[in-house]
This record gives sequence, structure tokens and C-alpha cells, in this order.
Amino acid sequence: MSSAERKQKREMQKLMNRSPEERFNWLMSLKNGTGCILLVEDKYRVYRRMETEFDDLAGLTPEEAGDFSHVEECAALRDECKTIADELEKDLPEDIPVISRTEMMSAGQRQEHDKNSGNQKPNVFRWVLLGILVFGIALAVCRKIPVTRGLIGEVENFIGIKSLAIKSFRVSGEENGGWDRALEVEKQVIASADIGKKVKFGKLDWVILDHKNDSTLLIVKEAIKDRAYHKHSENVTWSNSSLRKHLNGSFLKHQFFPKEADAIADTESADTENESFFTKDTPTMKDKVFIASEEDYRKYGEVLGDMSKNMRLRTPGKTMDTTVFVSALNEAIDQGFPVDQKGAYVRPMIWVNTK
Repeated sequence: MSSAERKQKREMQKLMNRSPEERFNWLMSLKNGTGCILLVEDKYRVYRRMETEFDDLAGLTPEEAGDFSHVEECAALRDECKTIADELEKDLPEDIPVISRTEMMSAGQRQEHDKNSGNQKPNVFRWVLLGILVFGIALAVCRKIPVTRGLIGEVENFIGIKSLAIKSFRVSGEENGGWDRALEVEKQVIASADIGKKVKFGKLDWVILDHKNDSTLLIVKEAIKDRAYHKHSENVTWSNSSLRKHLNGSFLKHQFFPKEADAIADTESADTENESFFTKDTPTMKDKVFIASEEDYRKYGEVLGDMSKNMRLRTPGKTMDTTVFVSALNEAIDQGFPVDQKGAYVRPMIWVNTK
């Protein structure tokens, strides 16, 4: 490529607002993903294109390069891409035409060609097509690569596929900021969901019960059916129950992904009293995970609907070795249910900081 042609090409790249550093990073991302391309003709075209682009970057003058420090590296990368393209050319099917570097137009050259020939497409249309192409390639061949999976997550989030975006961010890993981005999107989903709607947080499905001051109250969708309130039949409060220990220990550790537990607020459970038998529980500790009191059941009963059937509450029953529960008829039974029996279902609740 002559110096005049290089100059014209660089001018077109400036018009497209792509700096040498941006072009280099784009090319390196493309190069890192070529191992996932299956068809030899597709891989051949990609390497020929990279050969052309790296050659252009390698020809930058010091004034044109500015802070760009990869000029010499681009020359080596150009030669590497040419060698690979030449080898791939030998394996091309007979009906695939051979492409020389001088025949392949860059994005800037193609724009100038279209302009001169009267075939220029609207910018918006071109970028939409480019976005679809990039998204399709990424989904097809790069979903298992952590770095590119993060980029896929950004695209999925932008077009509104939040659940897939969260998974992609998690796969991209902590070192790439993926865990923080996954939590950020989760918070957005939770904060924008209507009361009564189901959301995913951690490894479980939850139902929105309330929004308050940049926090959202969630209750688990599928109840825990094989867990007693306490290991032994004895007088017990929520603060020293084995259920509280389990929910804020093993449950919290295993049901949430990294970073999520930190977004769960420490909540001081309110005092709860059995109005029929005057037994009372006054919690003395803050918890991330808790269960509803009888007061909570009355407040959120309409949202809970049939979910509250057979649900255990933390309000004491007639005696302190029992707790109030909700019957299959959706009525609170103040007489209580033994703390050491598993017949009443457990539905954990959490307040999530969504700010």
C-alpha cells in the first residue's frame, strides 16, 4: 500500500472517530476470538482483514501515532496474520476466491467507495447491522471466553435480556469486574419490579413484598419444607433458635453468588407478640435472613396469597416451645406449632439494598 493510500485511509478512520488505540484493541479482541471460528473460509477472510488493518497501523508516522505505542508490534502482527492467511489459503474450497491484502478494503475505504458510487447507506442502518453481526458472532463462538463473555453481557443488558446478562457477567469473573456488574443489574431488576412479581436473586426465585428507601423486601418463592424451628422441644426465641443460625449461616453461604450477600441488609427484627396468649419475643440481634412474624403476615397477606399456607411464623404460640403458623385455610393459628417439628413450611425473607 502506497503512502498516499495509507494517508487517505487514515483520514477516513479519523472521520469514523476511531483512534489507533481503539482500532488496535478491536483487532486484538478479534484475533483472540479466531480460535472459535469453525469454517476455514471465514477464518481466512478474518486474517486477511487483520493483515490489512495491522499493516496500516504499522505504517503510522510518530506524529500520527501520538501516544499509540504498538506500531512495531503491529508490524509483527501483520506478518503473523499474513503467514496464517497464506496457510489457510491452501485449504480453501475451490469456489472461494483468493483475497489479496491490496484488494481488501478497510471500513474507511469502503465508506469512501460507497460515497463515490452513490451506494452509501444511512449511518444508523450500518451500525445496526454491524451490532447484529458482532452480537451474533459473539454469541455463537465466544460465550465460553471470560473476557468476551463480559462484552456479551453488556450487549444483552443493553437490549434488555437481563437474565442472560447477569449469567454472562458471572462467567466473566471477578477479575474482569463481572461479579460487580451482575449484582448491579440484579439490583436494577429488583428495584424496578412491581410488588408481587417474581425475581431471581442468587440461586433462588423470590417474590417482591415491599419497596422502601432504596431497599426491597423479598420472600422466597419455594418454601423449605424439611426444616424445624429448633432442634429440641424447649422454650426458645428467634434469637437463639437453630433455624435462625441455619438461615444466616449455611443458607446464606450456599444460596447466593459472590457479592450478593453483601447487598443483603442487616435487619433488626421487630418485637412480636401473640395477642391471644400474650407470649412475646424481643429479638436482640440483627440478621440478613429471617422469617415473617404474625404482624408481617397481616401486613403482606394479600401479596402472599396462597404462598402463606402452612407457613411458620416467628411469633411465639401459646407457649414458648411453639410458634404461630398459618393453616392450609390461610388462617393464623395462635395456639402454635411445636418448634421441633417440620410440618410448618419455612419461607426466608431478606431486605436487599438496591441503590
